[in-house]
Amino acid sequence: MSTPTPQWIAAAYYGSGSVSTQPDPVRALDTFRVGLAYIRQHRLPFFEATFARHAVGLEAVHGDLDQALTLFTTSINSFHQAGNPADLAVTFAYLAVFFDRINRPQIVATLYGTTIHHPSTNLIIGFVAAVDHVRNTLGTETFDRCVAIGAAMDTTEAVHYAHAQIEAARFDVAPSP
Repeated sequence: MSTPTPQWIAAAYYGSGSVSTQPDPVRALDTFRVGLAYIRQHRLPFFEATFARHAVGLEAVHGDLDQALTLFTTSINSFHQAGNPADLAVTFAYLAVFFDRINRPQIVATLYGTTIHHPSTNLIIGFVAAVDHVRNTLGTETFDRCVAIGAAMDTTEAVHYAHAQIEAARFDVAPSP
């Protein structure tokens, strides 16, 4: 009998977490946390980026908001370094949903602008609703201006923008002393 490779074990954690997301999001989050620890121990950067992107929504709703921001940073850095703009856009879509939850509508609209060339982002749970909510909140003129700013960014500029917004949000989500 052969020994399973770390990639297969990581895939099993991913599958288990993914299957649990809808019926038991807390269990899914626990599975993704254990999987992330395993992946980091075995230095599997692609899996780390993918796990981070999927765990972040669960972390934002059912876990630690500061940890969610750390996972966004991990996912953004990994996909950017890998030259993977499609997965990076998906991460930006998840980040937009997060910023809608903490009431940062201009950031949501700008991040939406960074994703408009990747229609698969519209499949992200909550993304279309977040964009519609922000469009109604900001009004058409402000919304369109923010979207245009995001759409004009190249990938590196979008990454820097996302990092700046993540760092600023850390102060908003940090627990009070």
